Amino acid sequence: MNNHFERTSEKINVDDLQSFEKSLKIKLPEDFKEHYLKYNGGIPDNKCFYMQAFDTFVEISRFFSIKNVDDKGQKIEDVYTNLAIKQNILQPHYLPFAKDWGGNLFCINLKLNDIFILYLDMGTVENGSIRFLTRGFENFIEMLEKCEDDEEDED
Repeated sequence: MNNHFERTSEKINVDDLQSFEKSLKIKLPEDFKEHYLKYNGGIPDNKCFYMQAFDTFVEISRFFSIKNVDDKGQKIEDVYTNLAIKQNILQPHYLPFAKDWGGNLFCINLKLNDIFILYLDMGTVENGSIRFLTRGFENFIEMLEKCEDDEEDED
């Protein structure tokens, strides 16, 4: 996983991950845990994902933190608890880990280790509002690329 992240929250350790899993009664994939041990939330240098099936890009605004949130971040647990438990919008095996600029969520399906984007335009999950992106968290991170406007800014 060679994408660098900035503005991350304070580092977490294995005990923090175990506590997080126990608290939410979930089991995280190993590649997800490795990433969060290195980068706890934050903003990736490469933040655009090309959705080939729809011939469009989606852009990540921020990854959520597991704990130690700064003033601009959110904790995964808070987003998950709000959507999956309080509002019953999200199935419990979908764990939101990032968002785009419109508030749509990037989620990992904990049963399959697949990555999806969840469009929350209407505040509900309906047919077509969950779209498959790729298999595996590490694969997702590796498929992120520079956004076109980021490349123009460098010139």
